[in-house]
Amino acid sequence: SDSTFFRLVRVSNDGHCPLPPEGDDSLTCETVEPLPVFQFSTPSGPSLCSVKTEQEFAASVVKKITISEQSAQQEFPRDNECVVEGTFSIRPDYWLDICEGFSVGEFVNLRLNPERNTGYNGSRVWKEMHASVNRLKTGEGKILSRLISGYHMSVTAQVMANYYFQSNWKPNKEKLRSIINEHPEWVENLQFAFVVMARSLFKVKPFLYNDYAFVTGNSTEDQTTKSLVRHLLDSAVLSSCGSVFVSGFDESRLFAPSEELAQGATEFKRAFRQISRLVNCVACKRCRLHASVALHGIGVGLKILLSPSGLVEKWLSRDDIVALVDLVHKLSDSLLVIGEAEEVKKVSDWREAALMYVKEQSSRLRRVEKDALINAIVHNDDRIELLGKTFGASPSFLRHSLIALNVQVPDVVIVGGGLAGLVTAISIAERGGSVVILEKQSTLGGNSGKASSGINSVRSNTSLDINGFFKDTVKSQNGRGNPDLAQILVERSNTSVHWLESVSKVNLSSVGILGGHSVGRTWKPEHGVVGAELMAALIREVKSTWSLWISVKTNVRVTGLLVDDKGVMEGVEYQESTINSSSNSGKERQFARQVVVASGGFGFDLDGLMRTYRPDLVAFPTTLGRQTTGDGIKLAAQVGADLVDMEYVQLHPTGFIDPQDPDNRVKVLAAEILRGIGGVMVNQNGKRFVNELATRKAVVDVMLADPHCPGRDCWFWLIVPMSHAYKAPNHLNIYRNRHLLQEHSYSDLSSLLNCSTSNIPDLAYQGGNESFSSTDRILVGKVTPVVHYTMGGVRIDTQGRVLRTDGTVIEGLFAVGEVSGGVHGENRLGGNSLLECTVFGRLIGAESVKIDPDLSSSHVVSRGPVHVKKSKPQVSLPTLSLAQVETHSHPDDCWTVIDGKVYDLSRYAEEHPGAPGPIRDSCGQDSTTRFLGAHSLGLLGDVGFDPIGTITVS
Repeated sequence: SDSTFFRLVRVSNDGHCPLPPEGDDSLTCETVEPLPVFQFSTPSGPSLCSVKTEQEFAASVVKKITISEQSAQQEFPRDNECVVEGTFSIRPDYWLDICEGFSVGEFVNLRLNPERNTGYNGSRVWKEMHASVNRLKTGEGKILSRLISGYHMSVTAQVMANYYFQSNWKPNKEKLRSIINEHPEWVENLQFAFVVMARSLFKVKPFLYNDYAFVTGNSTEDQTTKSLVRHLLDSAVLSSCGSVFVSGFDESRLFAPSEELAQGATEFKRAFRQISRLVNCVACKRCRLHASVALHGIGVGLKILLSPSGLVEKWLSRDDIVALVDLVHKLSDSLLVIGEAEEVKKVSDWREAALMYVKEQSSRLRRVEKDALINAIVHNDDRIELLGKTFGASPSFLRHSLIALNVQVPDVVIVGGGLAGLVTAISIAERGGSVVILEKQSTLGGNSGKASSGINSVRSNTSLDINGFFKDTVKSQNGRGNPDLAQILVERSNTSVHWLESVSKVNLSSVGILGGHSVGRTWKPEHGVVGAELMAALIREVKSTWSLWISVKTNVRVTGLLVDDKGVMEGVEYQESTINSSSNSGKERQFARQVVVASGGFGFDLDGLMRTYRPDLVAFPTTLGRQTTGDGIKLAAQVGADLVDMEYVQLHPTGFIDPQDPDNRVKVLAAEILRGIGGVMVNQNGKRFVNELATRKAVVDVMLADPHCPGRDCWFWLIVPMSHAYKAPNHLNIYRNRHLLQEHSYSDLSSLLNCSTSNIPDLAYQGGNESFSSTDRILVGKVTPVVHYTMGGVRIDTQGRVLRTDGTVIEGLFAVGEVSGGVHGENRLGGNSLLECTVFGRLIGAESVKIDPDLSSSHVVSRGPVHVKKSKPQVSLPTLSLAQVETHSHPDDCWTVIDGKVYDLSRYAEEHPGAPGPIRDSCGQDSTTRFLGAHSLGLLGDVGFDPIGTITVS
């Protein structure tokens, strides 16, 4: 069927249906309760009845053919397919036109239109077909009835055993075994139909073997086709059909001379043609296509058997041969399917049945599940024996056995607990899937908790807003990256951010403009810093609302991805570790049905990926946490993933130089929003030198052209007008508390910048014409370019699936967030990092990963969000004095007071998203004012810090 000759056949798919229309759904692609033989129901869901092209379901049969197939069409005969009968008396050529009407229409490529076994309900059509042949009271009529019944059983077997998977549709082999047991006569009719059709093929063996020209227009293809046909004709099965059923069925005895001969033959032909026309009543186009070919094959078989040898060969068309061979293949395959089902049915011992079922379902199970089940069955585990005898070979047996054996294989394991990982996890949990998050830090959050400027989103889903955002993003890509991914990022921004707000309960109502954007579309909360607030809220959701579905392991480093012998993901290998060191503990395995890598970029991997791809940037300071070492990129590459855009590393223009620790490599980001609210930059000579709201790359390129750059002396002044401070109060409070921004009068600027007043021109606020005046109060700080983001990473497709270097998908592996490449191209727009995590986390979690409804969350007792927050036992907190708190003033032994409660933040400084400084500065003192200047009060509890005491009031 894969050769040019046998995949092309002419059918008419637009014939007239002889049945009157009915008001029910029996002639549609809807899922309704069928009549016998189709005694099964299907869940509601998308129909697969239409004929599918490579990209969509078409309204009609696919007629796409190759150049070689076009050439082959010219070689096929076009006329004399079937002869119009001239008389109602039996004559040698009477049966030559029995298949009249089949070979009219256009050529159809069967390879592009494979049979889908959708479970289309054609009960009314089947009923009328059986009624048409049951009206024949002759022996020949009973033979035709058995042929139609056999073909019907063939279709039933294929649907039951190979049900095309979509949503919850799946094979129903248990039902097939039940049908075989209840109706053995249907199976006998299928066997009968196969033998009769095989005998017809055998009858014309000499003609097909030696005389017929299998012409396709390509000599090599012709010879291949002829060799395949000869192999079929020489098969032992086909040869044996010459003598099988001779006593029960001999075509030479059919339509023996009698007074009723003419009437019987006429009614026989009329009944078959009526059955052929009934195919036109099938609403499912692909079902109609294959039914037409099959009934054509039955007609060809009858024409061969009922016509004299030497005559019929002259009237065998190419379409006749294709239809007959295709039918014999279908019947043969159905017999094999039934044979496999009967083997299962014959197994009496529960262990054999259970083992066979586990083998049958092996593609759904991971290795640890198969090993546990087989071991328990072989060793007669009493629990598994009871379940096997109770549930039989069924999904319920698998589910309850795995629960009894305490084998918990989640649907997904996620490597990384930043925004990308948490959005993906919650999206999976919303579908009832189970997730394990592995995080190498002691707390969740990652670099996402540092994000301060906001998250981008179109204001509305109008084409104007979407096109504007897309143009800005693609312009920043600068001809690199994948525009299709950028399109997804932009088009899903509005719905994804609304989802994020609804889940986190963080109100992103304040909007601003960042560099590279044509309009303001970067959203943040009115109070608190966007990254910290979002991460705290999502951590709370993971640990409370979705705690039954999502489990978290921290301080673990993933060391490898587990792949089975077919290249499919089956989990990860990990070991306990911290950011500073790895433990000597042994490696463990976490099996899963799919793996999502969400472990961030590689900007802190100085001696690894950074030195490989951007050695010129190794000496630059950075805003990134020490955990940002490209672990996920390396893991994916080890299993064949392609890497893209690795040379594109973003330098952010403004990282603060801390006057108290100027040589610290890790800088605090001076958020882009400071320039968005009117801040300007001047060089060491006091001159404004750049459009501060250009793209980050454009601003950095100008900065690096300064004679002091790069190097320790590469720094610039950032000046923010106090009159605009109300536009970003949270940011300014943080920076002022840490002395990164200091307040001055504009008149003091010349002495501060150490240059004469004549060198300082009038400065206008960024984004407007309003100028600074000598009486203005200003905030001033030193900034320098910093490594901030890596645009490159693992190559993904538009479903978030990881791709190999040859473009094929690594099954079961996904990547999301900074670990992936292609979204941002050469340069990322500010505000697009949080958006990427949200959009593609939603895409992967809500759509791309597969959830097995029978096996998912085998350890979860219920589904749906837990709206009641788990209450913690009431603990009486000790009362502590401020003097006691002051004795714990070191980062490794750090107590602080916030809102009258004492918290232990020991060893948290290095993992704090906002850099170690704020934690170190708070040790041993009351830091309420500083904390509330940047965060909401509930954030501490959300990220997992509970008070250890209360403070005495002096």
